[in-house]
Amino acid sequence: MSYSKLYSQNFIILLFILIIHLPLLLYGDFQQDDFYIFNLSNFSFIDSFSEVILQFSNRPFAAIFFSFITRFFFSYEFSYILNIALILLSCNFIIISFEKYFIKIFFKEIFIIFCLIPVFSYSVIFSSGMQITGNLSIFIWSVSIFYLNRFLKENSLRHLIYSNLYLTLMFLTYESAFPLLTINLTMPFLQNNAKAFKHVLITVIAVLIISFIFQKIILPEMFNGDISRLRIENFQIRSFLLYFSGNIILFLNIFYLLFANFFSSLKIIFGNLFLIFQYCTCLILFIFICYKFYQEKSDVIKKNREKNFILLILIMSLFFVFLLIFMHTISKSAMNFYGINNRALVSLSFFVPLFLIILFNYLPKKYLIYLFFCFFIVITNYLPIQYNNIIYIKERNLSFKNLISESKKNLTHSIFLIHYDNFDTNDLFKYTTYSDDNFDFQNMINFKET
Repeated sequence: MSYSKLYSQNFIILLFILIIHLPLLLYGDFQQDDFYIFNLSNFSFIDSFSEVILQFSNRPFAAIFFSFITRFFFSYEFSYILNIALILLSCNFIIISFEKYFIKIFFKEIFIIFCLIPVFSYSVIFSSGMQITGNLSIFIWSVSIFYLNRFLKENSLRHLIYSNLYLTLMFLTYESAFPLLTINLTMPFLQNNAKAFKHVLITVIAVLIISFIFQKIILPEMFNGDISRLRIENFQIRSFLLYFSGNIILFLNIFYLLFANFFSSLKIIFGNLFLIFQYCTCLILFIFICYKFYQEKSDVIKKNREKNFILLILIMSLFFVFLLIFMHTISKSAMNFYGINNRALVSLSFFVPLFLIILFNYLPKKYLIYLFFCFFIVITNYLPIQYNNIIYIKERNLSFKNLISESKKNLTHSIFLIHYDNFDTNDLFKYTTYSDDNFDFQNMINFKET
């Protein structure tokens, strides 16, 4: 890659970060549980760890991480920038690991931009204190993928061990990246080294067993009892199927909401001058990137591999969805697209862009319009959520112009309320968890405009 192309790519990504994230960096603030982490800075490292381990007894490395970062000048701005850094580092490891799918600079830019808009798991950005563990989980997983790629290329057992050590570290930090194990398992086929699948499968199973033993047996005895999300006690088949079915509906509902709230999102955007600026600038920037791609020569698609490859990524996608639903089901929780804690969906915010990049490597340029359509849907849904996070619209009817002129200290920040017309926020947070005795499918999927 020439230096001019590299500088151009970095400039576009930096410009996008400024357009999307600078307003939230300047006018955002900690939310709810974030202040619990912030207060750890008042104690020593040992005292902080002794306190936070009570809440993370099954995730000791998360407790160490929080105790460590609060030794610095811990503030909203620091944690927000650290979140962005974790996203960029994760993207870098993923791009290196799937280098052959990112030959075109265009794909690198698009992948990073999509990951910088976590529309499926926006709390990892908006609640930058506590929810940072979502991005931390993805980062650790991306390092695991990096070493797995080295193993597949060099057939070095040492790199396979490193990969699985990082996977174990991920489970003992935060398990949000668990559904991305499907990429670990399909990577031997994606990298044309199917013979290595057996080794990868065995080691991944070993990691799951070891992590289970630590989370359910060893760590609960060492610290504050069992508060693991692996809530398998008294878990009956009927209950499992009920939770699983409910989360299938909620998963489909996530994508339904992206379309159901599309025009309401447009209404919010075109009712505010700053949002119009953000929106139009992002669309123009994306069109410019697409234009650069059209100027490049097309790669020849190997027809003999195309059908098998599409079948592979289809299986990979279905298995990812299964693991995502399974993770929520085994923890007896519902997928929470809107709310103050949707970091459990952070894997979806990274999987979808990677899936699109891999897929579009095998599609002619004429299908690029569909990639633009995906970005169009994502940015339209994300900007109103970000804007409402900056300030609680229902309490203070401020335009962004007034917001700029007011002191940050006087702002009342939102708690992730999606301010659509006639939007029933009472039901929005009501069904983040559920039980056999009070399981209402209709209300669970009624997180939309009424």
